[in-house]
Amino acid sequence: MSNTTMINSSKVSDIADYREHVNVYTEHRTHVIPLSCFTDILARDMAIEDIEDHKEIMEVIIAEWLAGLKRKTLLDITDCSKLYSDLLYQVETKFPNESRHETAKRYIVNAENHSNPPAKAD
Repeated sequence: MSNTTMINSSKVSDIADYREHVNVYTEHRTHVIPLSCFTDILARDMAIEDIEDHKEIMEVIIAEWLAGLKRKTLLDITDCSKLYSDLLYQVETKFPNESRHETAKRYIVNAENHSNPPAKAD
């Protein structure tokens, strides 16, 4: 068995037409798949089954995609946490019996109410 992924398609005539590619590393092989194959699959011009070892390849792609989502979520949480901490530590003096959060909220509400007073009823 060769270590090269075979694409069962008569469309592949010159590899130079497919310079952009994805390397997919499965347990026993490295698969070099032109990006055009994925766009053809999405456009339904090619079936995923046309790619040799497509089940193993899709398992790796989905696992990597999920791992990327987890990393992004953790980064988003970390960014939010840093921004929130920065906001809270702008409060030099908190009101008695209040957390920094409650005092920061009080400051924001007061500033909003003073800069945008409610319209007076006639």
